[in-house]
Amino acid sequence: SASASKSVSTLIDVATAAKARNSDLAIEAARAADVLSKGTSTEAKVATAEAFEWKAIFSKDENETASLYKEAESAATAAVKVKPTAANLTLLAGIQEAQESRVEQAYLTYQRALEITRKGGDKGTVALYRLFSIARTLQKPAEAKTWFQQWVDIGGSTAYGWRTMGQYRDELAEFADAGVAYERA
Repeated sequence: SASASKSVSTLIDVATAAKARNSDLAIEAARAADVLSKGTSTEAKVATAEAFEWKAIFSKDENETASLYKEAESAATAAVKVKPTAANLTLLAGIQEAQESRVEQAYLTYQRALEITRKGGDKGTVALYRLFSIARTLQKPAEAKTWFQQWVDIGGSTAYGWRTMGQYRDELAEFADAGVAYERA
C-alpha cells in the first residue's frame, strides 16, 4: 500500500540520517524498513548494510567488528541478489575488503561491479582504483599496474593516486617508474 511504502521510505531516511550519530537506531530503522517491505526493498537492505558497516568501522571490539561486518555483508549480499547494480556490488565489495579474510572475494566483486558499470556507460572510476589497491595488497603487480593504467586512461587519476602508485613502484624497486609517478602527483 501507499502508506506502507511511505513508512518504508521514512524508516530508510531515519536509518541514513542516524548512521553517523546513532548506529543502533540506524540498524533498527533499516531492519524495520526491510520487514515492513516484506524483504522487497533493495534500499532497506542497502541501508541495513550501511548501518552495520558504519558501526563496524567505529567499533573498538575486534569480535564485535567481525560480527558487524558479517551482518553488513549479509545485508549487502541480499541487496545484490534483489538488484545486482554496480552500486550494490561496490557496497558489497567495500564491506568484503574491510575484512582481511574476504579481500580475495572483494577483488572478484569489484570486477563484477566494473563489468556492470561499463555496460551502463559509466567509466568505473571507483572500481578501477579499488581493484588496483587490492591487486597491490594481494601482491599481483601486473594486475595492479593494469588496473591503475585503466584508471588513468579514463581520467580517474588524482595526486593521491599517483603518490600511491609512486609508493608501490618504490616497493617493487622500480625506482625510475616511481619517480615518474611522484612527478605526476
